[in-house]
Amino acid sequence: MKKEAVNRFGNKCFFMNNYFLIIVITSLEDLKDYNPSYALVKFGFDRAKEELDKCVMLCSNCHRITLYGDKKMVKNMKGDC
Repeated sequence: MKKEAVNRFGNKCFFMNNYFLIIVITSLEDLKDYNPSYALVKFGFDRAKEELDKCVMLCSNCHRITLYGDKKMVKNMKGDC
């Protein structure tokens, strides 16, 4: 599932548009109902794909910025990429 998810997002950070070894799949606006991994186990592959559609892939640095950083910066980055 993880390999398919990484391929689905082009194996690139949403903001940096570059390849990174450490990636996180997350929702920028908290739109997902379930963690995609949980949805896969609990409901099956189709539901996990629905949850992935609400997510983006980030490098670990961008994930830290979105999680702990300035929300205005995240919106600006999202618009620029």
